[in-house]
Amino acid sequence: MDVSIIIPVYKVEKYITRCIQSIMNQSCKNIQIECIIIDDCTPDASIDIVNGVLSDYKGDVKFIILRHEKNSGLSAARNTGIKASTGRYLMFVDSDDYITDDAVSKLWNAHLTYPHVELIVATYFSVKDSCPFNNGIDKQTLVDGKRLRKMLMNYQVTCNACWRLIPRELIINNNLFFTPGLLYEDILWCHRLFALIESAVVLPDVVYYYENNPNSITNTTKEKAIRSVRSYAYNCDEMLKKPYKDVYVDHQLYVLTFLMRALDTRRDYKVRGEVSKKLNDVRFRLVRSTLSEGRLLLGLFFLITYQPLYSLFSCRWFRSHYYMLESFIRHRANFLDSIFHRNN
Repeated sequence: MDVSIIIPVYKVEKYITRCIQSIMNQSCKNIQIECIIIDDCTPDASIDIVNGVLSDYKGDVKFIILRHEKNSGLSAARNTGIKASTGRYLMFVDSDDYITDDAVSKLWNAHLTYPHVELIVATYFSVKDSCPFNNGIDKQTLVDGKRLRKMLMNYQVTCNACWRLIPRELIINNNLFFTPGLLYEDILWCHRLFALIESAVVLPDVVYYYENNPNSITNTTKEKAIRSVRSYAYNCDEMLKKPYKDVYVDHQLYVLTFLMRALDTRRDYKVRGEVSKKLNDVRFRLVRSTLSEGRLLLGLFFLITYQPLYSLFSCRWFRSHYYMLESFIRHRANFLDSIFHRNN
């Protein structure tokens, strides 16, 4: 197979027909595609709906349905799909989302133009916001690993496993599987993936429709707050262990973004105990690691995660001006960083 599309299924009976039909509609006669659907013990009628949609299908896409013996979560389902896949390239699609009719062909044509690159990244349309994500690229663009990592750190490229084409060999050879039991698993997975990339192609094209499913695991509720804080802390801790040295300032500010989300969740839901202590440890590690690298300005800025400075975030005026302050720190710290490396 050329491309393996991996779709975990759990409690998506409202969305699954649209998702599967978008795979069936792919306009790519010269591309061998398999679609691996993983039934993660969904308790609703999702798989019955899948079987019904596929019952009369006679197209070119090969559909395979696998079933877990017990519910294991999105990460484990994706890992099952990776191991069962036979395509040279992988594409992940969440079962409450769907792809454009030309999604695979657009990504594949970019691969044919640049067959040596390790990643092909397009963009998506947010159904909730009724607008596409703007990655700042107006044409198909070849970028090196450093620029790609900087784009990730500056949110021009999202930390999401979807709307991209990834060599299966890259994932298998580097044991790049998703961490089971973790919320926001794409954050760490993309961080590890992008560390391996030497060159990539970035497309301005929308190939994916992202549905903001209110039952999605990414929508935090009070019951998920502790797990949410734990997952953010774990992701931040792992990213701090292996920072991107070539874009260090941007990397540390990127980690700060997720740390702040964890701090806000802890505050809003009054999370205490071991999880809270772990978050405090990660916060201290961010400041310490930054100062140990000689980034005094950046390290001092990170003190904003401590009281009494953190209490400023309850002020609407400060919230509205925070990103201006962060942008100033980013540019100033990168300027000082460039001088330091030029002098050394």
